[in-house]
Amino acid sequence: MTNETKSALTFIIDDPAQLNAGNPKTINTVFVTLNRDYNEIINDKSKPTSECLNDAIIEVTANKETGRHLGNEHGGFIEFSCANCGGGLRLTSCSSCEHEFKDDYCRSGWHTPLPNKVVELLIKEGHTFKADPLIAVKKEQTLFDARQK
Repeated sequence: MTNETKSALTFIIDDPAQLNAGNPKTINTVFVTLNRDYNEIINDKSKPTSECLNDAIIEVTANKETGRHLGNEHGGFIEFSCANCGGGLRLTSCSSCEHEFKDDYCRSGWHTPLPNKVVELLIKEGHTFKADPLIAVKKEQTLFDARQK
């Protein structure tokens, strides 16, 4: 962990098309360190949150051993994302592809798509998205633009 690290974030990559007792099946986990405080990033309204996150990523890994050590000093945050399209998982559906699932009271209602650096790592590690993750990013950009008017 570098001295620049301000926050650690874990992305749980769940597949809402593969349900286990009504809940999405976890496919992968990605760990990142950020050079900005996570709460500052999600409250930054200068550009879409996925871009702010992407810009702040210092290190990204799917290795659980490495990931376990990334958040020790600064506390970690957890967000849930869709394995099909990279969209954020709301309480009962994906914010992009709209797959529905049962609320297991685990998610907090994340709407933000995966940052590009996380998508690149997942693809490099062999993950195949069923829908282009760029669709979720474009949807986030459209919503961001509408709020700016």
